[in-house]
Amino acid sequence: MKKIIFLLPFLLSSYPASSEVSNKIHKMCLQASDYSGCVKAYSKEKKQSEIINQKKNNNKYTFSPNLKIFADYQLDQAIVAVEMAYTKCESPNKKISRKDYKNMKSEFQKRGQPTSYMEVNLVKKGITYLLDEYGNDCSKIRKRPFNEVVYHMHKEELSKKISAVKKEDLIPPICEIRPPKPSNNLLLDSVKTLACMTCHEAYDRNMKGKKSALSGEKEDYARLEKQWDKITKVMNKKWGTNFKGSSYLDKQIQYSLVSYCPSLY
Repeated sequence: MKKIIFLLPFLLSSYPASSEVSNKIHKMCLQASDYSGCVKAYSKEKKQSEIINQKKNNNKYTFSPNLKIFADYQLDQAIVAVEMAYTKCESPNKKISRKDYKNMKSEFQKRGQPTSYMEVNLVKKGITYLLDEYGNDCSKIRKRPFNEVVYHMHKEELSKKISAVKKEDLIPPICEIRPPKPSNNLLLDSVKTLACMTCHEAYDRNMKGKKSALSGEKEDYARLEKQWDKITKVMNKKWGTNFKGSSYLDKQIQYSLVSYCPSLY
């Protein structure tokens, strides 16, 4: 435990700030007794501006705070994929009958979910993923968290050009950049903190028409990998291990896309 605690300041200080504003706020609040309150106070104006933009395409599912990180179209597609996968799984011949298709289409229309998503390739890939993972127990399909479904569908989108992405579909991350709370896995906590930073950086880049490491943009990925190489070099020298920076970075990116910023590229 003490070995990992030794690395925490290095993990955070050697990693680039998420943006000029976030870096400034982070430095001002780092020594504050109430870090969260300090960040909220300094970030209030910026967050209000981001929330206004976010509402353009993130207003259908406001009943759950956990869903604020998704664009509406992502949740609509995930719901369609889950319902179609479940119906297909429950069918004796693993196919959706015309009657069931018609009933689902009617239900989606009532709920305001575009029925055109029923024929979208991205949704079909989501259905395939759900059946491959949980086809042996259909009840599990409906119990999957949305972030899991969205993550596997969004991965298919990461290769498309950023110019083809609507800016209103880019939902700003709401995670707060803060030193991790002590736990039994402080290194993982640090990965999560850096994942949040990566999301804020990605949002800034995406809004400027640039991709980020989240979608495998080479220069940005190499920049972040270099930071992790420095960290793992210290770890390997101290502990005699053979950790690779890319392994931690890939884990960090996955955590970003699953938990913090599933709409970004």
